[in-house]
Amino acid sequence: MPITLGINHQFLYPASMTDEAAHTASLREVIKLRGVDAIDAWIWRGEARAAEEIAILRDCGKIVNYNSGDRFGEEPFMPAHPDPAVRQRTIDRYLREFDYALRLGCKKIVVGSGPDYPDDREAAIERYVETMCCLLRQLPEDVIVTLEPTDRDIDRFYLFGKVAETADCIHAVRAAGCTNFGMLLDMGHIPLMHETFESSIAGLGDTLDHLHIASCLLNDPNHPLYGDKHIAWGEPGSIYTPEDGITFLRMIRAQKPEYFARPDCTVTFEMRTMTGCDPQQTVDRLLATWAEAFPDS
Repeated sequence: MPITLGINHQFLYPASMTDEAAHTASLREVIKLRGVDAIDAWIWRGEARAAEEIAILRDCGKIVNYNSGDRFGEEPFMPAHPDPAVRQRTIDRYLREFDYALRLGCKKIVVGSGPDYPDDREAAIERYVETMCCLLRQLPEDVIVTLEPTDRDIDRFYLFGKVAETADCIHAVRAAGCTNFGMLLDMGHIPLMHETFESSIAGLGDTLDHLHIASCLLNDPNHPLYGDKHIAWGEPGSIYTPEDGITFLRMIRAQKPEYFARPDCTVTFEMRTMTGCDPQQTVDRLLATWAEAFPDS
């Protein structure tokens, strides 16, 4: 089966994260990028703009994976918050985002875990499972929601910061009857979680449902792209090089062949533009790395 390669919209066009007009305009640009057949993206809130953006993406001819992350100008998603009223607000906004995803025809939706509660983590995880089950029961069974773990102590300070612990949560949700729940493993989050390629892949078990190829910057807390800001690999300060990308891609494909054989296998590059490159040139260089990793594919 062919593997569907994609690109993340918001990091390739970072103004889109804080400016609604730039968001819409850059969606018109990202759909024109050559060489990728999927886009990881989201819709700006407000029905008029949402309808415009949904029309742009729905008819673009590419697969859309929907990113349900925190939004500029809104309260963060807090699915494990101890206050039921806060969790309900999170549920309501997730349902808005899920509605956008369904209107786009998305089959994969990405969610995060929200803030960590280190003094009450076990109870927080129970609350998270309850929230996710509430949401999943309102989705068609063929739409997969993927949980993306990241750091607990560097930048995001999220509830899930280890792959194996995230897999345990996914199994708990599945055991409650919500089987359309899996994991998005982001290569760029691996060092943020104090993991290695080996430990993160081993921790996945049977939960892998989406994959991001990315990097991060950890050597300068004062750098504007410190932490989970998706600096391109090979840039000054970036923890990974294209050669590291080749190593990771070959390793995960060899150890998780069942995912790469699936008809819905998606692999998305999630990086900012490279120095001296526009978005298309950045995509071309990323695809060249993929071709070097798998010259026979």
